Amino acid sequence: MNKKLFIRKTHRWLAIVIGLQLLFWTVSGAYFSLVHIKTVRGEDRARPVPPAPLTADLAVVSSIQALQAFANSHLAKLPVHRISLRVGADNQPEYALFSQQHHGGKWPFALIDARTGAIKPPLDREKAKHVALVDYGQPVAVASVRKIAKDPPGEYAGPLPVWQVMLDDARNTHLYVSSVDGQVLARRNSWWRTFDFLWMLHILDFNERENFNNTLL
Repeated sequence: MNKKLFIRKTHRWLAIVIGLQLLFWTVSGAYFSLVHIKTVRGEDRARPVPPAPLTADLAVVSSIQALQAFANSHLAKLPVHRISLRVGADNQPEYALFSQQHHGGKWPFALIDARTGAIKPPLDREKAKHVALVDYGQPVAVASVRKIAKDPPGEYAGPLPVWQVMLDDARNTHLYVSSVDGQVLARRNSWWRTFDFLWMLHILDFNERENFNNTLL
């Protein structure tokens, strides 16, 4: 193959590859602009219940007593870096324990009943289902509920274990409910999955979908 022919073929293939990428950027950019981010995140249908405020007349055990109860439990494998008194999902006072070794201290890894000092049990299946239905805020059937302790699906990157509540709606919504404190940690739907796929093509990060300073781009 002579030099001119090689250059022409190389130019043709580069034009096809770059043209396809320009098409991907155009399509994905249009999607990002036209679909509201609240729809992508499922927030347009979310009806989260705000926690009740703490009152001055609450009868609770001290934080020292709560930490002593924790130290005597099987959960004492993680160091406590922060303890917070709050009203939980059941509208009762609780101490939430956070550790830097548990997702950087962003989510609690254990709860203590502030009235008794006892460790609160993990959220069960029925409570997780109830939390998801209340959060969705519209009449909908539940397709399935399962607890994920390892190897979560690619659409979820939060703490484990977590309850995955799959709803039978047109968006194929999946709600991920914390087994620790009953908070909805993620809302995933078909809009989000399309967004995630297009975002991958947009920034050319095929693994984490986060690095837009990668060499390929």
